Amino acid sequence: MKPAAALLPLLALVMAACGANAPTGSPDPTGSSASTGSTGSTGSTAPEVTAPRSVPAAGQEAAAVTAVNGLGLDLLRAGLGTAKGNVAVSPWSIATALGMLRTGARGTTAAQLDAVLHSTDAAALHAGMNTLDLLLAERNGTFPWGAGEQRSIELSAANRAFTQQGFPFEPAFLQTLAADYGSTIGEVDYERATGKARATINGWVNERTKQRIRELIPDGVLDAMTRLVLVNAVYLRADWQVPFAKESTKPATFHAAGGDVTAPFMAGAERWGWAEGDGWQAVELPYVDGKLAMTIVVPAAGRFDEVTGHLDGAMLAKLAAVSNDGEVTLRLPRFDIAKATDLGAALQALGVIDAFDPNAADLSGITTAERLYVSAALHQANITVDEQGTVAAAATVIVVSEASAAVELHELTVDRPFLFLLRDRPTGTLLFAGQVTNPAAKA
Repeated sequence: MKPAAALLPLLALVMAACGANAPTGSPDPTGSSASTGSTGSTGSTAPEVTAPRSVPAAGQEAAAVTAVNGLGLDLLRAGLGTAKGNVAVSPWSIATALGMLRTGARGTTAAQLDAVLHSTDAAALHAGMNTLDLLLAERNGTFPWGAGEQRSIELSAANRAFTQQGFPFEPAFLQTLAADYGSTIGEVDYERATGKARATINGWVNERTKQRIRELIPDGVLDAMTRLVLVNAVYLRADWQVPFAKESTKPATFHAAGGDVTAPFMAGAERWGWAEGDGWQAVELPYVDGKLAMTIVVPAAGRFDEVTGHLDGAMLAKLAAVSNDGEVTLRLPRFDIAKATDLGAALQALGVIDAFDPNAADLSGITTAERLYVSAALHQANITVDEQGTVAAAATVIVVSEASAAVELHELTVDRPFLFLLRDRPTGTLLFAGQVTNPAAKA
C-alpha cells in the first residue's frame, strides 16, 4: 500500500530595518545557553557564524513542550481570529519560529514573547527547543507490517536564516540560532535583488516540504528594507497504525455549524484509546510507530464553544490519559482543510504587542545598527485526513519591517464539529491541531 504523506507547517520570520542609529538595547536578562561572542554594536555578518549544535540533555525538552502546548492551546481557544470555521495550525512550528525571534528580543518585547511562549527562562527555552527537535527526529522509521507490507514515519525539521549581504548582525544572535535551533545561514540581497531573494527563499521552502508549499512568501512582502528572513520547515509523513478500509467509507450527514452537509465517513472498530469528560468524548488514533497519535475531541451537541474555551493543560492531560480497555466503533469523516490566517492579529490578542510597534519593538539582540519591528504575521495551513493517514501542509510568515477487565464498548459518530490534536506521545508535544466545523468545506 502506498503510505499517506503528511506535511506539517513551516514558519518564516521576515525581518527588515527600521532606520539607522537605533539605541543599543539592554542585555537579555535571561541570557541564552548558546550565546557567545560580542554583543556590541559592531555585530557580525552571517558567514562568521560557526557555532556547533548544542548537545541535548535528558529532560531539557520540558520548557519547549510547555511553550509549544501552551501557545497551541491559546491559539485554538482564540480560534486564530475566526469565530467559526475550520482551523489548522502547527504549534510546534509556530513556537519554534517565535523562539528564534526571541533570541534577538530584549526588554518588554522579550517579556511579551516569553509570556506567549509560557517561558520564564529564555536559556531553558532555547536549550529545550534544541533537545525537542533532536528527540522528534528519532520518530523516523520504517515498520514491517503484515505480509511483506511496510509502513513508515518520516518527520524532519529545518531552520534557515536568510540574511542581507553585509548587514551587521549580533554574533550572539546568530550563534544561538545555530547552536540551539540548528539554523543554517544563507546570504541574499534584498536591497538590489528583492525578487531573486524571494525566489531563493520560496525555492528552499518548496524543496524542504517536497513541493507542498510552493510560495511561502507572496509578492510584495519583501522589499529593499528587509534584513533577515528566518524560516522553519517541518515535514511529516505518517501511516495509521490501523488504516481504515476504503470499502467501508460511506456518505453520511455531518451537522455542520451552518447546516447539515454530506461527507464521506470512514468506519472502523478497534481498541483505540478512549477518554471522556464533561460535555465531550475523545478517541485517540495512533500512527504506525505508536508514538505519534491524533486525538479527535467531539463536544456534545451545542457545547463546542464551551469545550473549546476550556482547552488547557489539564484537559490535555485528560486527553493523554486514554483507556485502551474497550473497543471503539468509530465513524469519522474524511476532511481536507486549507486556511489562511492573520497570525499577527492572534499574537497581538495574546499579548505580543511591542514587537508589532515600530516605536516600541526592541529586537536589538539581532542588531544595534538599525531598529526592527514585526510588520505582519501570516499563517497558511492545510491538512487532509483519509483512510491511510494524514497529509498536511502549512506556512507562516512574520515580516519585520522598518521601524483486561470486562471489555467496555464505545461508539462514536463524529457527525458534528470536532477538534483534532496530533501529538508526539513520549514528549506530549502538539505537532498539529485544529477544528473541523464542516468537513465538506476547504476553509
